[in-house]
Amino acid sequence: MWDVVKSAKAENKREISLNGQQLTDLLEENNGKIDVHLFKLNQLNLLRLSNSPLLCEINGKLNDLNQLQSLLLFGNKLNTFPEIDQLVNLKNLDLSKNLLTSVDVDFTSLTHLTTVNLSDNGISSFNMKSSSIHILNLSVNKLDKFPENLPISITELNLSKNEITDIPEDTKLANLKIFDASENKITAVPKSLAGIKMKTLNFKQNPLKDRKLFKLIDQNQSLKAIMDHIQKLGISSFESSAKSDSKSKQNKSESDPEQKKIVIKKFDDDFKIEYDQTVKDVRGFILCCLVNNLQFNAGNLKEFLQFQTKLHDTICKKRELATIATHDFKLIQSKHLKYAAKHKNNVKIQPLNRGEKIYSGSEYFEALKNEAEAFRKEKKRSQVTGVYKFLQLLEDKAEFAFLETDSHVCLSLPPLTNSENTKMSVNTTQLLIEVTSHHNAAICSKVMQELISKLNEISHAMGNNTLELQQVKIVGNDGVLKTLYPSKIDLKELENDLLQIIRP
Repeated sequence: MWDVVKSAKAENKREISLNGQQLTDLLEENNGKIDVHLFKLNQLNLLRLSNSPLLCEINGKLNDLNQLQSLLLFGNKLNTFPEIDQLVNLKNLDLSKNLLTSVDVDFTSLTHLTTVNLSDNGISSFNMKSSSIHILNLSVNKLDKFPENLPISITELNLSKNEITDIPEDTKLANLKIFDASENKITAVPKSLAGIKMKTLNFKQNPLKDRKLFKLIDQNQSLKAIMDHIQKLGISSFESSAKSDSKSKQNKSESDPEQKKIVIKKFDDDFKIEYDQTVKDVRGFILCCLVNNLQFNAGNLKEFLQFQTKLHDTICKKRELATIATHDFKLIQSKHLKYAAKHKNNVKIQPLNRGEKIYSGSEYFEALKNEAEAFRKEKKRSQVTGVYKFLQLLEDKAEFAFLETDSHVCLSLPPLTNSENTKMSVNTTQLLIEVTSHHNAAICSKVMQELISKLNEISHAMGNNTLELQQVKIVGNDGVLKTLYPSKIDLKELENDLLQIIRP
C-alpha cells in the first residue's frame, strides 16, 4: 500500500494530491498501476493524480469514491474517459492535457457537476448529456464542427484553438455569458447569437468573411457594437450576395422557430386571494401570479433562488421596498387564500429553513433581531446593515402582515420570511409568486416582471420556448376585484422580436 494511501486511511484525510515525479515514482514501483487501496478511501472529497507520463489508465473503480467533489486527472496519458457516472457529489472534473480523442458520456445523474475541463486533448468527437454544467472547456482539440446537444445550463464555453468552420443557427445556449471561439476556421456568425445576453465574446483569428465584423472583433470594439452588427446581418453564411442576404433575412424573420413565447392564461374562478382591510395600513400592496409547467434541476433551482436574493438586495433595497415569496403551489392545498394583518403574537408560522419549530410573529422577529445584533458585534459595526436592515420596518409595530390558507396555515410573513410548508424544490412544477410592499404597487410590478423574465430564461434553457403564466385575482372583503396579474398592460417591456406575449 502506498504510504500516502495508508496515511489517508489512518487519518481519515479528505484529500489526496499526487503530482509529477512523485506520482510517476509510485506508478513505476507498481508496474504503472494505481494502488487499488486508494479506491476504497470513500471519504475523499478531492483526488488529484496529475502530470505523469505513466498514468495511462484508471485501473480501479472511481465510482466507489462517492464523496468526491473534485477529480483532477490532468497532464497524464489517458486515452479513455474514466467511468464516473455514479459520483453524484462531483462538482469539478479536470481531464485536460491527456490523449482523449472521443467523448460520449451521460452525466445527467451528476446534478452537482458544474465545471468540466477537457482542453488540450485530441478530441474530434464530442457528446455530453448534462443539465448542470456551467463551465465547459474544450479548447485546444480537433473539433471540426460545433458540438451538438451541449448542456443548456452552460454559462461559460471555451472552444478556442479547434478547427470549427461554422456555428449552427439553432444553437440553444440561452444561459451563455462567456464564449471563446477564437483561433478556429469560422467564416460566419449566426444572427441567433445576438439574442443571448453575453458578457464576453471572442472570435479573434477566424477567417470571417464579413470584413466589418472582422474589424470590430480585431480592434476590440465593444460587445454591444459587435452584437448589434451580428443582429443586423440576419443570416448564417456570408457567401451569398447582398440581395440574397436580404431575402434570407426576410425568410428567417418570418419562420424563425426559436422565437420564445409567454402565454398568459385567464384566472381560475375557483382560486382567489382575499385582501382583508386590516392589512391596508400595515403592508398594503400585493401582487400574485401562477407559473405553470416548470422544470427545475439542482443547477437552475439554485440559480433562481440566488436571483431572488439578488433582487432583494438590489431592486427591493434589502427588502425595504418589496419582498418576494415563492411557493410550490401543489403544496398549498387550498383554493382560497387570505392576505391580512393581526397582532404579531397571534401570527404563527414555520419559517423557511428553520426546522420544524413554529414561531409567533413576535418570536421570529426577536430571533432575527438577536442574530442581527450578534452579527453587528462580530463585525464591530455601529449599526445593523445588510440582510437584516429590513427589520427596522417592523420595529415598534404591533401588527404583522401575512398570507394564509383557508385552514389558517401561514404561507408568508413579509418581509421576514415565507413558510417551510411550501418550500420550492426540484420537484416544483407550478409556482405561486407573491410580491408585497408597504411602499407602492409599481415596485411590486417591477419585481414581478424581473422574476418572470428569469423564469422565462430558465425555461428556454431547458428546451421549452413557451412559458405559461396564469392570472391570479385578489379581491376585497366585498368580493370586488382589487388586482389582477398579469393584466393587459403588464409585461409589455419584455416584448421584442424574440419574445411574443400571448394574452387571454
